[in-house]
Formats: sequence, structure tokens, C-alpha cells
Amino acid sequence: MSISVLGAGAFGTALAIALAKHRPGVRLWARDAAQLHNMQTARCNQKRLPNMGFPEALELAADLAECAAAEIVLLAVPMQQLGGFLSALPQKNSPTYLVSCCKGIDLATGKGASALLEAQAPNAQAAVLTGPSFATDLAAGSPTALSLACADAAAGLYLQEQLSTPSLRLYRSTDVTGAELGGALKNVIAIACGVTIGAGLGDSARAALMARGYVEMQRFAASLGARDHAMESLSGFQVIISLPSCYLLLHQSSHDDTDDATKGSLYQSHNVSRNVYWFSCGSGFDSCNYVVTHDCSENGSHNSDGQDVHDFLAHYDASLTLAIAVTWQWLNI
Repeated sequence: MSISVLGAGAFGTALAIALAKHRPGVRLWARDAAQLHNMQTARCNQKRLPNMGFPEALELAADLAECAAAEIVLLAVPMQQLGGFLSALPQKNSPTYLVSCCKGIDLATGKGASALLEAQAPNAQAAVLTGPSFATDLAAGSPTALSLACADAAAGLYLQEQLSTPSLRLYRSTDVTGAELGGALKNVIAIACGVTIGAGLGDSARAALMARGYVEMQRFAASLGARDHAMESLSGFQVIISLPSCYLLLHQSSHDDTDDATKGSLYQSHNVSRNVYWFSCGSGFDSCNYVVTHDCSENGSHNSDGQDVHDFLAHYDASLTLAIAVTWQWLNI
């Protein structure tokens, strides 16, 4: 049995490290030849995950075709690049299982990762790996739980057996839509909640934002076919667990030396708010938190006193969304 991780960002690298500690035949592929050379020399990913050495069993590979022929291929590439990446994958000797490890919604199609996998790699069994995890914890072997969603229950069971480790516990689900939406939608709310801490808006504003944002997550997911209680899973409930880290992300974003991983997390949330906004406009769906997030990120001011944001919110009958408005005032994306 062979496993390839395509994408050497923080999460892809951490996943490869975690798996290679407990089984042979794990490969990590990087697009950037210079980065790959540096990783081979240092035996760690100094750019994305410094101080986390590679297990001896972890192989670093430059041959995409060879890696794509593994039995299980884990796709750890940015969501907005997934469609193009799948199109470029060699079709000969395609994998048996394709597992998406990216969170978000594709802006070009409005679809989740599994739909892209099924459209462009119909011969492979598609699955989604998502949930509350941080790359440093995963690589260090700290206890971590993730949600593994696969429409085929038997395939999901096999993947669970192959991808679990003593410190990485996978919970199976056949609700792929629910898992994808939970992983995408919670980021916008979580980051906004983190901002309420930094902005000094008080616990009442944060609690209201969390509660109403969580309701919007449930309603939106249900409208797209997610099952009841889907947002109560690991992929959705992370919104609460993520708050302290999201505050740190926002604090870092105010500095010029913000790392690429942080910028990626914030940009991903901006894209998700766009998708929800477009859906809301076309269907009449009520999602004021996401709509205000979108409008402020597209049109909001970045004045330090926040007055333009307050004026903008006067058009909405939802004062609790001030926290999200402030989010996009600070992000300056």
C-alpha cells in the first residue's frame, strides 16, 4: 500500500510526517523544485513547518506522475488551485482513492472539493479529510481528531484504517457535503470571533456572533443538502475551538511579515464569504453575517476609527454583525 501527499504546505507536510512515522511507502511531493531541494537537504520543511524533522521513512519526490499513481493520494493544495491541479494530473495509472485535504469552496464553480474530484477523476473514489487540526500538533504527534467523509461507506472504512495513527483518530461520515461545508463556513465566523477579542468588543458581542453565525452555518449547509446535525461534527464545531488561534492570525495579519500560511487562511475565508453572498443574492437565503462580511471585504473602509464601518452597518438590521465588519476592516485583504 502506497500513500502520496501532493502539496508541501504546512498541513500537507504535517500529514506526511504523521503518516510516515508509522508506516512505509509515504511520499511527499512539492511543486517548487527549490523548496524540494531544501527539504531534501535539511530533512524538514523550513519554509512551512520549521523544527519538525522528517521521519527516516518519509520519501520526497519530484515526479508527479509517479506520486499520482499511489493507491491513496492526499491532495493538500489550495482550494482555488484544486481544479487546475486535477486537470494537470497524469491520467495514466490513476489512484484508487483521492482524498481532498483542502477547505473552502471553488470560486469558479461554487462547488466543493468532492464535486471537482468526481468530475475530473471519475475512476477514483473521492473522499474529504477535514476538521479541527493545526499542522504543528499533527506533525508533533499530539492527539488529533479529524473527520473523514466518503459517500461509499466501505471505502471510508478502508481509508480510516490506512490513514489512522496512534495519535491521529479519524471519524467516518458519509455526509460529504456536510463535512465540506463545515470546514469552509466555520472559518469566516471563527476569524470574526477572534477579532471581537482583539477589538475589545466584549464577550457579549462574541457570544452573539458565535451563536447566530453557527445558526447560519446550519441553515446554509442544510439548504445545500447537508444532513441534520452536520455542523455538530468535527468539521463544523471547530468554530468554537479555533477562536484563540484565529485571534493570533488576525494579530499577525497587521504586520508586513505575515507568513504565507496565515495569509492563505484569511484569503480562503474571504472567498467563502463571497460564495455565500452570491448564493444568498440568488436564492433569497438569509445569511446576514456572511453578506456583511462580503460587503465589508469588498467595499469597506480601513480607517482606524472604524466610523465608515459603523456607517455601512446602518444599512443592516443586524448590529451584532459589527464584529464581522471590523474583521474585514482589519484584514486589509
